[in-house]
Amino acid sequence: ETAATAVSKLGAEEQPPSLAAEGGLRQSAGLRVYNWKLRSFLDEVRDHQAAFVRAWEKRRKELKELSKAGERRAADKEKRERLRAEKAEKERLKALRENDMDAYFKHLEHHKSAKILTLLKETDRHLQRFANLIRFEQANTDAKPAAGRAPVQPGATAP
Repeated sequence: ETAATAVSKLGAEEQPPSLAAEGGLRQSAGLRVYNWKLRSFLDEVRDHQAAFVRAWEKRRKELKELSKAGERRAADKEKRERLRAEKAEKERLKALRENDMDAYFKHLEHHKSAKILTLLKETDRHLQRFANLIRFEQANTDAKPAAGRAPVQPGATAP
């Protein structure tokens, strides 16, 4: 099949234009077909590049939206946690102000405030010890000690 028959088989809209060479000479049919195929190929490559770029821009936009949605979700979760912590802190302080130690200890145990809970338990233990010492001293001052004998200390055994 010659170049001329290939050109004649193309539809009227698909036929390459007859171009004149720079010196006023007409191009041969084979060169016209080659140039037309080259332009068609380059047009297809350019169209494919444009479609490829549009597809990746669309994908990048979707990923950006997904990323923003993830950031919003994380921010919302953090806000909910912060509000929950603030509410728990207000409840703890309310129980403390109302001097409701049972509710206060329950709150501390529930929210695992280990440091505060340990300090409070240790403080409570010391207060109990001081209360026992005070009761002992009051009992010793009320009862007169026998002549020549010193009062018995708490935790000490009698001779």
